[in-house]
Amino acid sequence: MSKYPILKEFFPFSHFTPPISEKFLKIAVPHMKTPKFIFKDRALDVIRYEIAGGDGSKVEVFLLAPKNIGTNAPCLIYCHGGGFVLPAAGYHYKNAVRYAKDVGCKVLFVNYRLAPQVQHPAFFEDCYAAMCWTYENAASLGIDPACIGIGGDSAGATLAVGVCMMARDRKHPVKFRFQMLPYPFLDARNNSDSSQKYTDTPMWNSTLSGRIGPLTNADKNSPDYVY
Repeated sequence: MSKYPILKEFFPFSHFTPPISEKFLKIAVPHMKTPKFIFKDRALDVIRYEIAGGDGSKVEVFLLAPKNIGTNAPCLIYCHGGGFVLPAAGYHYKNAVRYAKDVGCKVLFVNYRLAPQVQHPAFFEDCYAAMCWTYENAASLGIDPACIGIGGDSAGATLAVGVCMMARDRKHPVKFRFQMLPYPFLDARNNSDSSQKYTDTPMWNSTLSGRIGPLTNADKNSPDYVY
């Protein structure tokens, strides 16, 4: 990928290109745990909850609150990235910590269930359930129900958009104050200027968008295949 001026801090992801094998996911996913540093930040109070997900299964969420923020505080519901298959890495937790401290709001981090252990639309339903739980328990959580925003990065941004559309279609009373959508995946047509120009970038690119379904032998023989 040397023909693109990719920043050094993007390493090692600059050498990572899907498709990802199920073998890799089965090995990697169970060992990616919540980093302990989020509980050690003296500027934050962090509480872990288990809520009912879309089908009643348990879903883990974390409420990050700046010290002395008080009650009736604004809240960002945050959906992490990871292509719907990778758990929130430390990078995503660091985002949530930064938003809570720098913006001065409470952040609800949703540790939704992932593929391939669950199938679509389970992760959308989990994030929607987390939104409903936040809204319904706003008073006890010290959150202003009229000041709730939702966002995420990459797949998380896609989930945030989906939750907004689900709330609209299901006539939920929440009125989101904003959506925060860094690099969402919203359009599978791949007809934008960037998707035509950058066809072999790491992590994800326009040539991969149509590769939905079983991996082919060509996929598995590719030098970029992560196994």
